[in-house]
Amino acid sequence: MQSKPTIDDADWDEPSADAVIRLGRRRLMTQEMDITPMIDITFLLLIFFIVASNLNADPILLPPATHGLAVSARDCVVVVVRRGSGRSVEVLRGDNFQPFSSNLDQQEAEVTQYVLDAFAADGGKSQVMIMGEGGVRFGEIQRVRLLLSEALEPGQNINIAVLQQS
Repeated sequence: MQSKPTIDDADWDEPSADAVIRLGRRRLMTQEMDITPMIDITFLLLIFFIVASNLNADPILLPPATHGLAVSARDCVVVVVRRGSGRSVEVLRGDNFQPFSSNLDQQEAEVTQYVLDAFAADGGKSQVMIMGEGGVRFGEIQRVRLLLSEALEPGQNINIAVLQQS
């Protein structure tokens, strides 16, 4: 039987150039994260948002106004906004239902000029009525209202109405 070599103190001080130092291999510990609680929380949040969300795509019906005065379309310059093809809308003159340009910059100039010309032609009109068809998005009505509000003087009102289906 062979005896194990021993290391003297001298060997520790000056290792020889030919000496091979072997270190024992360390086993890498594989640490896995348990994601079960994360999955549970994800499903709980999913269930919460499904229950709490409103999946009804029907339009919201507003109650009829209880306060306010009736405004006659005869006393106003009328601008009609109705559904066009796809997501676009048509903006029309209220007197002859001729459409304004579909180019937004040109449309803004045409609508403003139409209202200013109508005020100049008939001195009794000092209000504008925007008639929106039932399915028109409020954002489009708001866009027309904003471009008109820049052209009007103080004291000239903008009224918003819903175009009755006939």
